[in-house]
Amino acid sequence: MIQFLFAYVLQVVPHTSSLPLTDRQLEILSLLALGLSEKEVALRLGISHRTARNHVANLYKRLGLHHRTEAVLMAIRYGLIKG
Repeated sequence: MIQFLFAYVLQVVPHTSSLPLTDRQLEILSLLALGLSEKEVALRLGISHRTARNHVANLYKRLGLHHRTEAVLMAIRYGLIKG
């Protein structure tokens, strides 16, 4: 199933040399892709849960994503984590 989703994302997500994200958004995307919850991201970064949630929402909006699975697959595609 994950290979099917990964293949789908490779087709629909354009590949560029870099993602249009701030350093903070890249950091949050990496942590989400590693399986951390929004609460865990907040604790790791020393920010409030609400701030972490807002960062995640902004990240999804900027990349046109709808859920965590898409974020993880994008992080794999751009080499933020190993697949």
